[in-house]
Amino acid sequence: MVTDRALIQYDIPACRRLWQERFEDSDAFCDWYFSERFVPALSAGVFLSSNGTEQLVSMAHGRLLPLSIAGKPRLSLMVGGVATRKDAERRGYMRLAMQRIREIAAASGAELLVLSPVDPTIYTGLGYIVCAESLRVRTVGGSPLPMVSEPDAKSLLGCYTRCAMRYDFAPCRTPEAMQSRIGELRSDGAELVVLTSAERMLGYAFFNRAENRAEEVFAEDTDAYLRLLQGMPAGLDAMLPPDLPLNGKRHAQLMALSAGSDHFAVVSGRTAYCPEEF
Repeated sequence: MVTDRALIQYDIPACRRLWQERFEDSDAFCDWYFSERFVPALSAGVFLSSNGTEQLVSMAHGRLLPLSIAGKPRLSLMVGGVATRKDAERRGYMRLAMQRIREIAAASGAELLVLSPVDPTIYTGLGYIVCAESLRVRTVGGSPLPMVSEPDAKSLLGCYTRCAMRYDFAPCRTPEAMQSRIGELRSDGAELVVLTSAERMLGYAFFNRAENRAEEVFAEDTDAYLRLLQGMPAGLDAMLPPDLPLNGKRHAQLMALSAGSDHFAVVSGRTAYCPEEF
C-alpha cells in the first residue's frame, strides 16, 4: 500500500539515507543539514507500507523563509531534497510528495512554494513557473583575494542587504539567518573571500573548490563583481544576478507556485534573483 504524510522525527535516518543515495553530499554537510536545517513537520514523504512497516520511497523537504517580493516580505515554503529511490522512479511517487507538501505549505501559512529546479520541465506539469534566473559565468582568477577563515556575520549581512535586497525573491535575512547561511556553506567546505574599502565591505564570495562552483557572490557594482571573479580560483562556475552586464549563460534558478491557488504572478518591475538553491 502507498501512503503519504508529513514526516516526523523518526523518519530522519531514512531521509538521510535517501538524501545521500541521490545527492551524494558529504557526511559533514548531512550532519549539519539534519541537525540544523531539516524540519520534518514541513516536509512530505511517500511510503510503501506492508505488514505494519513503512519504507520511504520519495520525499520533499520544506522550510519557511520570508522572501522579498515587491519590497515586502512574503512567507514562502522553500522546497528542497526532492528525491525518489532509484528503484521506485516513474511510478508517480514524487507527484504524491509534491501534492502533500503543497497542503503542508497552505496549512503553515506560506503564500508560495519555491524550489530550485534541476530540470524545469519536471515541475511545469505541477503548475510551477520560472520566477527567477541566474547568470552563470566562469571565474578568471589571477588576482587572489585574501581568504577569510572566521567570517564576520555582521559585516556580511550589511553587504548582503545593500547588494541583494533590490532583487525580488532575495531571502529577508536576520543576523541569525545570516549566521545559519554561513554555517550551511562552511559545512560543505566553502571558502570565503571579501573585497573591502576603508569604510565597508564592497563584496564577498563563498566558493567550493571540490564542487567547482562559487555558491554565493554579491558586490556593490560591476567592477566589484569583476574583482571578485579575479580574486577566486580560475574556472569555477559562479552564480550571479542576471542583470549584470557580463558574458555568461542564463539559467532558470527558481520556480514558484501559489500555496492556495493554481495561479502565481509577481508584477513589480524588479529583477528577480535568489542567492540560495533549495
